[in-house]
Amino acid sequence: MNREGRKSLDALTGARFLAAFWVLVYHFAIQFRFDRLPGKPPSSRALPLGLGPVILQGHLAVDFFFILSGFILAYTYAASEGGMRGSRREFWVARIARIYPVYLLGLALGLAQFLSTEHNLAIVAISGFTHLFMLHALFPVGLEWNQPSWSLGVEAFFYAFFPLALLLAGRLRRRGLWLLFFASWLVFIGIDLGLVMMTRNGFTSLPGWRDIARYDPLVSFPEFIAGMALGLLFTRYGASALPLLRRLTAPLFDVLIIVTLAAYVGVLFVAARLDIRSTWVDALAPVSLPPLAAIILLLAFQRGMIVKLLSHPLIVWLGEISYAVYILHKPVWYLLSAPLWTLLSAISMATVGHVPSNTALIIAFTVLVVLIAGLSFQFLERPLRRAIRARWGRPQSAEPIPVFPNMLRQALAPARRDQQG
Repeated sequence: MNREGRKSLDALTGARFLAAFWVLVYHFAIQFRFDRLPGKPPSSRALPLGLGPVILQGHLAVDFFFILSGFILAYTYAASEGGMRGSRREFWVARIARIYPVYLLGLALGLAQFLSTEHNLAIVAISGFTHLFMLHALFPVGLEWNQPSWSLGVEAFFYAFFPLALLLAGRLRRRGLWLLFFASWLVFIGIDLGLVMMTRNGFTSLPGWRDIARYDPLVSFPEFIAGMALGLLFTRYGASALPLLRRLTAPLFDVLIIVTLAAYVGVLFVAARLDIRSTWVDALAPVSLPPLAAIILLLAFQRGMIVKLLSHPLIVWLGEISYAVYILHKPVWYLLSAPLWTLLSAISMATVGHVPSNTALIIAFTVLVVLIAGLSFQFLERPLRRAIRARWGRPQSAEPIPVFPNMLRQALAPARRDQQG
């Protein structure tokens, strides 16, 4: 159970790690610069196993996160009568406690690399201000500081408006919620098509246009609302939200998840064959919303072997640390990739006589990032989350901020699963 008393949706927690890993491999393939590593030949940049059409669309995992965030927040905070469980203050404090400590760690780890590439003091100052207050998605300056953190600026925007959105959407019944879901999808399609048309008509020459088109929270807000609508449908109606689901056995849930995922992967391969690319405008995101939403809904029912696999304690733990994996992997690359590559090369040359492949490097790098994320989760994220909630979450409580020994003791205690987004 989560702290509000609703059942933890472990399969969705496990799925978060798969999405974070998709982003990690995408950045490895696209934005990590292998030629900075000593002795790394350019020809070794080829993507493994013919998975380029999937790997090169890894940014779509962020769209998955936006839909999932709306779903989980609605599931966690929606009251049965249509209001909000708990106060707005508690909600916002819980959100800050959830994301801010590791977010700041990512900025700290990425600072040296950012300063090495940015020498304009005004941009550094403005970027520092906007990042500190998580406004950098609204005012995209210096986003290369820790590039994945732009989505946290978008999430902060979602959190700010969530209580109002829940107040409005919480009054809707089943038909109204389905209408809200499809209306959000249509609005998202309209925004995307509008951005594509504006891009083709020369708007890219306007200062900051590309950053606004890709990172502005209003562009992605329909995804969050669609996730909220789906979360409210699931919370209130269960399988009755979609009568077809009531007739499905557990094996049929597996079949439906596999078919949906296979169809989605097929779409990505077809898009690659047709040379449909997402650059500054996320061209494939509107196509992705229905299958990603369907996968989230099917996994939420916790039925079938796929759900059991994603609910394995190890996978759930990976899902719990997936936020740290996502927000720390790029700074860690810039800090530790060269030493890691040197170590791997020495081992590989001594054993097989040649430098390692991309596959070996991504496996080693993933293990390293998971280790760092796990340590961060255990000794920074969990204790500071508790401390922030204890200090500011409940005004009537006089519980003091835990001192370091107590924080360490709490961190070493068995993990209590937090199902909040």
